[in-house]
Amino acid sequence: MQPIQFVEASMQAVLAATLTAVFYLSVPLLGMVVSPPQHPSYSFETFGDQGTAVVQMDFVLQPAEKVGKTAEGEAEANGDNSGSGEGKGTSKGDADRSNNAPKYHRRTAAEYMAAREAAVARGAAASKARAEARMKGKCAEPVDAISKLGNNHWRVDRDFVEAYTGDMDKFNSLGAVGIHKDRAGKRDGFFFGRIKCGSPLHQGGLRNGDVVHSVNDQKVHNAMQTVFTYNRLRNKNRIEVDVTRRNGDREVLVYTVR
Repeated sequence: MQPIQFVEASMQAVLAATLTAVFYLSVPLLGMVVSPPQHPSYSFETFGDQGTAVVQMDFVLQPAEKVGKTAEGEAEANGDNSGSGEGKGTSKGDADRSNNAPKYHRRTAAEYMAAREAAVARGAAASKARAEARMKGKCAEPVDAISKLGNNHWRVDRDFVEAYTGDMDKFNSLGAVGIHKDRAGKRDGFFFGRIKCGSPLHQGGLRNGDVVHSVNDQKVHNAMQTVFTYNRLRNKNRIEVDVTRRNGDREVLVYTVR
């Protein structure tokens, strides 16, 4: 065979193989489902001075799945068409997916503030519950001689009060006291410290850091003056103690002595 014939035969074989490959590769783009053989092969003969040789070319094409379906065809495949006959409606499957999609709501400023306040309230309640749980295991058992009657109002047995006011060592065991001065540097009372949970002072409404200013309108600057003042008022059934709480609130604690 002449060289020219050999070249022409080779070009024809390559052109045929190329057209065949282009055909199979373009089928999915035309909306057709193609399932070609697993491993189609194409061969052509070449001729040369050494004889005839067979050249084999292998093409592996994967089957296409649902390629190029129209809107109407896809609606029919997924379910009942809810749109017009022009294929513009959504299918039942699309509707199900839309219903199952997560819904997002952008909160307004008022909703955000309400949620924030609720979270703060829950946190405060949880903190208070934890504090009460911790103190419950540390607090002493309450005494029957002191009982709460209302807001800042307690009933105290007279014998119980005189047992502490008649013995200074026993009175000092209730807690520590310190001198308190106002902004001008003048003494205006004394403050309590080391008040134990469940102790008589704690059960009677006093807390660490509370400042005592007067007892029944008589100023006191230390614990000793408080004892002397009570001894002068021991026949009174109502004792009022003017205090400033640790947070700065001024309150009057009322004790009914029986």
